[in-house]
Amino acid sequence: MHFDEAFFAGEEKLGFYIRPIMKRMWAVEMEVLSVIAEICDKYGIRWFIDSGSLLGTIRHQGFIPWDDDVDISMMRSDFNRFLQVAPAELPDGWRLFNGSQDQSPTGIITRVINTETVRIDPEFLSRNHGCPYIMGVDIFVLDAVPDDPEEDEIFRALLTMAYDVFGKTDNSMMLRDCAPDVKEEVDQLRAALDVDIDSSLPIKRQILVLADQIAAIYNDTGAENVTIEPFYVNRPEVRIPASCYDETVEMSFESMRVPVPTGYATILRTWYGENYMTPVQSNPHPALDESERRLREYYKQKGMEFPKEFE
Repeated sequence: MHFDEAFFAGEEKLGFYIRPIMKRMWAVEMEVLSVIAEICDKYGIRWFIDSGSLLGTIRHQGFIPWDDDVDISMMRSDFNRFLQVAPAELPDGWRLFNGSQDQSPTGIITRVINTETVRIDPEFLSRNHGCPYIMGVDIFVLDAVPDDPEEDEIFRALLTMAYDVFGKTDNSMMLRDCAPDVKEEVDQLRAALDVDIDSSLPIKRQILVLADQIAAIYNDTGAENVTIEPFYVNRPEVRIPASCYDETVEMSFESMRVPVPTGYATILRTWYGENYMTPVQSNPHPALDESERRLREYYKQKGMEFPKEFE
């Protein structure tokens, strides 16, 4: 992708100053998004701009000034297809992180990233618009939720237990080493779903695979609503009519065109309330703050001055 040098200039929007390094991070994220779009086009995979990036598209025709990531979504069948084909299609050095596939899962959200480590070598910086950080795109899965309230309560309880176990275990932990409350939740999941847990293997990845299976239970039932399951356990009101995603329209996102679900108004009202078009500043750039802190520490340890271009 080509970016005019003016794109990287710091600027103020809605009373918030966007630093030049943030613009460079945005540029890399858009590069990653463009590669994802090419892969999806090649294999006939549908995807949607979603969550905060959908809000940014509608309200700002691009990034929310204080946002530092890109969010997209796919229906489960398209997502599974993407997991199959993407690794072989990504550029050298890029990585698809998915906890259900990774032997050492780092989280429950799937990401495509441009590097696995912060890099300050000139070749990398030249290819990545002067951005040294790990940048990528978050990919969320849209799964159906049960129409019946009682079924939905059980459904969310199972998901909650699975995500709770995932959060309380590390990648090397066996079931026998888990705390009593974790073992109890695992036993409840096994009994409710009639599944086995391999006691000879670490528990964390097994539980995330199980959580994915729970999330997909209602996808072929004709259920009317979909959601992003990891958020649904704490926000059961986020039930979006699947019909909102039946069709898309292309809209501007910075210098790109992205597929926007035609039911975007319903989606945004569900996530952000009736006043979603009114900007409310949230915590600015948490990813940038943490990445910069670590990089500053590196330069400090080396006795080197932190480069002004990373400011």
